[in-house]
Amino acid sequence: MITEILRYPYDMIRPVYERTSFHRSVIDELTDNHLREAYSVCRQITRKYAKTFYLATRFLPNHKQRSIFAIYALCRFLDDMVDETEDLVTTQKLQIEDVYALIETQKRRLLDVYDGRDPGGHPIFVAFSHTLKTFHIPIELPFELIDGVSMDLTKKRYETFDEVYGYSWKVASVVGLMTSEVFGY
Repeated sequence: MITEILRYPYDMIRPVYERTSFHRSVIDELTDNHLREAYSVCRQITRKYAKTFYLATRFLPNHKQRSIFAIYALCRFLDDMVDETEDLVTTQKLQIEDVYALIETQKRRLLDVYDGRDPGGHPIFVAFSHTLKTFHIPIELPFELIDGVSMDLTKKRYETFDEVYGYSWKVASVVGLMTSEVFGY
């Protein structure tokens, strides 16, 4: 029976699964409406951009699923912020200085989150702030990610393995390290 179910494509099963109380409980068990909305946004981002990652979270307890959604959404947000502004700089609709100012704004927002201050209502930062109350994710990790995705603004080609390694560390390895705090060691 189970093997027959697994043969169906996930896109056919997902709409049915997402109507179950098991799926809804991940977010619905939270009593704070603001947090529920924030984690819902993060879950939708994860669902849209990281299908296999999203599916893999099904095997985690609810609080860990939510935290993975928050981490993924934060990483996606930071990467998209640079990618989208990079296109605007290329078409000369935005100055590179404006992009760096935006990056600094996000760094300050992260500092606020880590210092326990209000993340300003942005749902991704609200969920990430809540995640930090349960899991210790060193601030250096999202800052490394910001440095890595920011490299896209100035570096187009990598000449050596060491350059690729440095970039890969910042945009991929640190994501694994952040999620390891949730998954456990």
